[in-house]
Amino acid sequence: MKIYRHWALEKARITIGREEKEIRCWGGSFTSMEEARANALERASWVQKKVRGQRVETPDYEAAIREEILEEISPEAVVTRNRYGAKILNVERLMFLDIDHAPFNLMKMFAKRDVKTEAIARIEKLAATPKYAHLGFRIYETSKGIRVIVTGRDFEARGSEAQALMKDFGCDGLYIVLCLKQNCFRARLTPKPFRLKLVRMKFIYPYEPAQEATQKEWLKVYEQASGGFATCRFIKTVGQQGFESPVVKYHDTETGVYKTCPLA
Repeated sequence: MKIYRHWALEKARITIGREEKEIRCWGGSFTSMEEARANALERASWVQKKVRGQRVETPDYEAAIREEILEEISPEAVVTRNRYGAKILNVERLMFLDIDHAPFNLMKMFAKRDVKTEAIARIEKLAATPKYAHLGFRIYETSKGIRVIVTGRDFEARGSEAQALMKDFGCDGLYIVLCLKQNCFRARLTPKPFRLKLVRMKFIYPYEPAQEATQKEWLKVYEQASGGFATCRFIKTVGQQGFESPVVKYHDTETGVYKTCPLA
């Protein structure tokens, strides 16, 4: 999981055919701006080599998450703000499942479906199988689907076991790809702004100084409006019990799982 504290945008000139072009590359670092600048220039050199058809030896690719760090719960659990302003929990080893739709079934194509009920039934069935009986599954309802926290052991987001489990439980395909690219699991902690009827605001980090005042005013409205909603609602735990961690408790508090508010 790469969530850098320092970001730098550097310009560089590269040759494309017979022309020189200016490109801009972001670089990141956990320790300093100087290292971030060096990383940006190194990335620009990779672009030049690729344009020339040269092989580029890079570290095992892992997409960095360029978002503002709001809180560090632990070295493996960091809260950031995403591009539309919501708070996001990023964790390295505690698995979150994002299930928006039950798997397609031709026999049910024309029937009225309760996709949340179907998804929960599928989770319960799979949790009882020998393959997953040693795990716990905390099930939550979200506005449009189901969220699950898998407890009982740690998972590597890029590992074959994690990827297989996410597919078995019918996770959203895009979520599976993001877990693979970013090498972590993510869960939204606060409501989606459009569900609160708020005007859109972009949070592209590092923020432009000219935008900061407007963003702060928007955040005040967003936080006030969020108080009347919950992000998800706890339903039940199936499988093994008693594996709660501080990160799970933090998630439950921040998302308002025991509130009676509407979900957003």
